[in-house]
Amino acid sequence: MIKRRAETRRARTWLKRVATLLALVIALSVIVLIFARAGASLATGIGWTSATTVSRDAEYRRIIDGFDNAMPLPKSTIDSLRNPGWNQDLAVTSAVSVHLRAGEHLDVARLRYSDEAVPREAFKYADYTNIGDVRRSGDMLYILRSITLFRVEYRLTAYDLRNRAVLADRRVSPSDLH
Repeated sequence: MIKRRAETRRARTWLKRVATLLALVIALSVIVLIFARAGASLATGIGWTSATTVSRDAEYRRIIDGFDNAMPLPKSTIDSLRNPGWNQDLAVTSAVSVHLRAGEHLDVARLRYSDEAVPREAFKYADYTNIGDVRRSGDMLYILRSITLFRVEYRLTAYDLRNRAVLADRRVSPSDLH
């Protein structure tokens, strides 16, 4: 009988330890899930995931549609070395024009308005940026570029020529473009 009581106590002690361990595992799992969710929200909030994801919201569809319906600007040579790109004047109003200069490889698109002395950059340059296409529709200028370093990131800038402002600069999927 004493032996049975000892075995029963050991069994109860063992069951309590297993139950405690199981409760700790469940609590730890819940804590990990909470932190993972908070970390993902934080990463999205500060832009860490923006370089790896394409968010296909209403603005995305609007600039993709605008790009698809815009007319491509012809390429030419941009310098004495005969590098390809875009080097042309675009009329904005009857009084104002803008000179577009954008090299095809490792360059930024520069816009110099006729009433300004300093050219503007149409987008923030990143290393290994290659401009793939420039299109225009009315006052909108669309610039498609790729940034190639450890991966290829495609970006589309929608620039309002009349208001002299970037309306959107989004990571895009090439499969969405026509």
